[in-house]
Amino acid sequence: MPYLVREQQIEDDPWTVYVDTLPADAATHAIVSLEFLDAVPNAGVWLENDVELEEVASRLLTRPVLAINFPDFPDGRALTLAHLLRTRYGFKNQLRAFGAVTPDLVPFMYRCGFDAFVLTTEEDAHAAIKCLAQVTSEYQSSAIQKSPKFRAATL
Repeated sequence: MPYLVREQQIEDDPWTVYVDTLPADAATHAIVSLEFLDAVPNAGVWLENDVELEEVASRLLTRPVLAINFPDFPDGRALTLAHLLRTRYGFKNQLRAFGAVTPDLVPFMYRCGFDAFVLTTEEDAHAAIKCLAQVTSEYQSSAIQKSPKFRAATL
């Protein structure tokens, strides 16, 4: 059973991900692929990390949830997608990471703009929460911290 981490706690996930099919009763709390984007007006959308964001961004920005797949541990293209969705396109709703999500990478994913993380075990979910709590201050700017810390310092 996957575990959803949001706001440094484990939450029940009201959303169901539909990968290859779209059942008739998937009208509420469905996360669908781009293929079914127009079939369910209020659905969330899951994206592969190689999507051409410029081609689909305008159709995604009002969706309640965007879920981006991390297919492999070393593949960071989803981080770029998250950062672009938050900074360039102004996406304000839930942005979740799923797939090869590891607890130690969750703080970096958060700084790129993800605010929800799907982990495979409860142990990993608790470890991800600990990893998020350990980072209390960052020096660099990011999708969540627009101005770097040194700009706020008074001389």
